[in-house]
Amino acid sequence: MFLGVIVLTVTAVIAVFAFLYITNYKQNILASCVSHDGSETESHYHAQLTIEQDGEKVKIPANIGIVKECIHPLHTHNTTGLVHVQHPPGLGFTLGDFFDVQGIVLKDDQIGSIQTKDGYSIDVTVDGVQVKSGFQNILLKDREKIDIKITSLAK
Repeated sequence: MFLGVIVLTVTAVIAVFAFLYITNYKQNILASCVSHDGSETESHYHAQLTIEQDGEKVKIPANIGIVKECIHPLHTHNTTGLVHVQHPPGLGFTLGDFFDVQGIVLKDDQIGSIQTKDGYSIDVTVDGVQVKSGFQNILLKDREKIDIKITSLAK
């Protein structure tokens, strides 16, 4: 019994340290600058993000993740919603990471200041397939189309 408790405790401690290491590593990568000339040995692909609120297209800002001479791993160049994703092999980024870069909250019941408790619905599809929960955990993939529709239920 005592040995089982020790093994369980050690396993839990290792899991916590692994989670913190991966989280810090990912945050450090997100804060880094990447080359955009194709010379690095990193993955570089694009996901398409579309956001609509009450039937009106929301413009995705240009130059998200681009600060002066630094292009961060998640970035946009224009307002088309094309999200550029660059990362080292073996590491991927999520839709939540893209919103985090902008300082915008993304949860199943909230996008920025819009919350379902205030009379809105939030519907997300990936390549036409509805995602019921875990929006922030959607892994960004090449040529993937992510649609977010926010609807006021008061209308």
